[in-house]
Amino acid sequence: MSKLRAWWFGFGLIVLSVGALAARTQQSAPEAPAVKAAPITDGPTAFRESGCVQCHQIRGVGGHKGPDLSGVGRRLKKDAIQRQIMHGGAEMPAFGDALPSEQIAALVKYLSHCRAKQPRVQKPAPAADGALASAD
Repeated sequence: MSKLRAWWFGFGLIVLSVGALAARTQQSAPEAPAVKAAPITDGPTAFRESGCVQCHQIRGVGGHKGPDLSGVGRRLKKDAIQRQIMHGGAEMPAFGDALPSEQIAALVKYLSHCRAKQPRVQKPAPAADGALASAD
């Protein structure tokens, strides 16, 4: 029985040694510094990552809740685009407090270059009797 007791004693010492070594390693390992995400400075990436694409579309890609921004650079100047992003308006919420200034600048630059012409909507031609012709 003394061999069994010696075996358990040796096993206990090994477990304690491993536990002490693990605790010492955890204490001596330096904590990794918190990594702060770099602001997004690429316009198309900022448009996607900021969530703009959830409500707006550009060139057929994106949501339909807000207006199509494919030609916003033709309609609005940079300061108006920035004001809309910062302060919102109509049904759009303000994002001035939610987005870093570098990201807002990237969005303004990108959107000001979105200058696609909007297709004209064809109105149906009036019929001879003055009523609108059906498209059937």
